[in-house]
Amino acid sequence: MGTLEGHESEVKGVAWHPHGTASGAALVATCGRDRSLWMWERVDDAPGGEAGAAPDARATKNDESEDDFDRAPPGRMRGSSDDGSSTSSSDDGGAGEGGRAPPGQEWDVSWVNQQAHAADIKGVAWWEPAPDAPRMPPPPPRLLSWGYDGVCHVWAEAGQGGAGGGEWRRWRSLRGHEGTVWACVPLTGGGPGALATAGEDGTVRVWTLGDANADDVEPTAMAILRLGPRPVFALTALPAPEGATRLLAATTGDNRIVLISVGRNTAGSMSLALVAEVPAAHGPREANTAAFAPRPPPGEPGPEIAGLLATGGDDGTVRLWRVMENH
Repeated sequence: MGTLEGHESEVKGVAWHPHGTASGAALVATCGRDRSLWMWERVDDAPGGEAGAAPDARATKNDESEDDFDRAPPGRMRGSSDDGSSTSSSDDGGAGEGGRAPPGQEWDVSWVNQQAHAADIKGVAWWEPAPDAPRMPPPPPRLLSWGYDGVCHVWAEAGQGGAGGGEWRRWRSLRGHEGTVWACVPLTGGGPGALATAGEDGTVRVWTLGDANADDVEPTAMAILRLGPRPVFALTALPAPEGATRLLAATTGDNRIVLISVGRNTAGSMSLALVAEVPAAHGPREANTAAFAPRPPPGEPGPEIAGLLATGGDDGTVRLWRVMENH
């Protein structure tokens, strides 16, 4: 279909906006070892979108250093037409050698921050905050990014209006891990906002983010669970569409799969506890990644996969585990 070009090094993470821009265009976020975050918008989705228009790369100043502000080079999208020729959008707005890209393949850079983190960025994901009160509309989605600088940033669209396609700013920064943050997952039922992170320091941490409409809040970890001296590489939450997240699964550098309960008290505090583990889960090799199967919305039929956990390891296998939800 095509290629999005602009990163200067390895691309480490890709995440689709759950709803697209306010104008209806698809939006995808990417991150890489060049420490940059990019937003790519499909222009021919939007009303009046013109294929082949010059990309508009809008750089955002790094909050921490005036010297890091730079104008990003325009991003480019290159696709393949039916006859196999290459197409690309060029800096002057014209099409590449192959002519105009086929419909659905024209993308522009809607925003880029070339110094989004102080070190390589490991991953990105979208988080949809819960409404601040019953019957209120939910706030717009936020972008999560985490990496080798030991920080997870939460990005909000400037002005907090609409969905994507504009300028983005750091809204929260989760600091406390010693070394790389390897994973970050949203939790449900933790008040206006709650996230869990896992890191090189062998810990899993739960953070509450406060009012989604408030700025200048410095989050602190509400609960910290140390799983050992080795890194925690992956973290996934058991889907809980009708209630609060109660269970996490993680993989560790000593080749364990662990289950972690998420507790809450009436005062709103959260806690973490190790409830089960599988040693040597992938033989003598490390388990690197994990994902719970999705759960269908309440009242809708779906495949019988609820409670299944998939893990992948250095042994070249993907293993499936049945997790009993009474933990």
